[in-house]
Amino acid sequence: MNRRLFLLTVTLFSLALFATCGGLVDETASVIPATEAAHEQGGDSGQALGASVQTEGLCVLTGSVESQGIMPASFSAAQNALISKSLFPETPDSSGLTYTVSAKARIGGVERTATGTVEGGSYSIGLPYETGGTRWSVTVSAKSGGNTVLSKTLPVRIDSGSPAAQNFSLGYVSDSTEGNGSISIDISYEITINVNNIQVTCGPVSETGTTTAATISTPGTATWSSTDLTPGAYSVKIIFYDNAGNALYAINEVANVYSNLESSVFYGHSDYISSGAVNVSQSLVNALADISEGGIWLGGEGITGTSANDSNSGTRFRPVATLQRAFSIANSLAAVDATKTYTINVQGNVDAGTSANLEAALGADAKVLLKGTDESTFYTISGGTTAGTYKITTESSSATFKNLIFDKLGGIEVNAGQLTVNNCNVTNGKSAADKKGGGFTVASGATLESTEGLV
Repeated sequence: MNRRLFLLTVTLFSLALFATCGGLVDETASVIPATEAAHEQGGDSGQALGASVQTEGLCVLTGSVESQGIMPASFSAAQNALISKSLFPETPDSSGLTYTVSAKARIGGVERTATGTVEGGSYSIGLPYETGGTRWSVTVSAKSGGNTVLSKTLPVRIDSGSPAAQNFSLGYVSDSTEGNGSISIDISYEITINVNNIQVTCGPVSETGTTTAATISTPGTATWSSTDLTPGAYSVKIIFYDNAGNALYAINEVANVYSNLESSVFYGHSDYISSGAVNVSQSLVNALADISEGGIWLGGEGITGTSANDSNSGTRFRPVATLQRAFSIANSLAAVDATKTYTINVQGNVDAGTSANLEAALGADAKVLLKGTDESTFYTISGGTTAGTYKITTESSSATFKNLIFDKLGGIEVNAGQLTVNNCNVTNGKSAADKKGGGFTVASGATLESTEGLV
């Protein structure tokens, strides 16, 4: 993700303007009755109008200020599995913001300003107008810590007739005087997990982050924060460790940092997100360590930085390196429980096998979902530098390949059962020694199916 591409403008507040208008007022440089009236209604004199500037009357605008949340409507209204979870600022609490309403106009060639009051969710501002009407520029803002975070400016024409009510939709703005934001994360976990420390790595997406420790206040509760952050998208990795330094659980998230706001609430769905905060259960920790529940991880690096290797166990912490090894683990799991479908998560480009194992073979009892973890850039399962060296065979009664590229293989053989291949590319295949071909070979009685996206 480009750190500059994050959502900044959202509908946050609605403000209705209403007006009542008074009679003719004669204003001079020294005596300005309309200004006095404006003060009574929350107005301010601003600069002098100059000699013999006549205004026809005074309109007092009143209305309400209502908070509707900081999240984009398209995101918050559809918090379901289709929405990627991300960290955003909390919905502003009106009690934590300072609201202002102000306006400016040119009357008699001189700039005039006015300020109003906002109390208890309603506002009032007095605005004089010249004969023929005056166009005022009205601004409603909300400040946090003295910095403007929400603001909207609209032109309002004031004359002898009350203007039609106007709605203000305040948008998020970055205060140029102090533009940085912060992240704060509440973390909870079941005390049976025996967490000794929690390390959090944070940095702009696609950059190396800085690792610091979360503060464990009491067993089961911790907090972590980072301040003075340039607005943008940040990668946040949270890893839980036991007393021996073993990783117990890990979380990868994206935090969206806004100027002058604290990003502290998770939106979206995950088993470890509860009420907008991180909440890790013992069952989640057990599942991550158990490949039958947490999946077999293939390629790339483990969350703690362990490189893929076929001597590893295949957990998310210790991924394996070849498809042959991943299939071997799935076959072993199926020998214990053939009712489950085992997921193989491909998180990097890998070889189908090794020089000692030229065939990645999936047995009859192993039900498998082999899928790439990146749906935007498919990872490749390769036949190596010499096309046709490795091949894939399956006898599974139910196997699915999804979001992958199969390149330079000596063929994919469906010898029994059923294979479903969706959103995959099969490229540069070459016949292996058995001369069955470099694409698909489907034996009598077996089934190859594709419902979408097979090239």
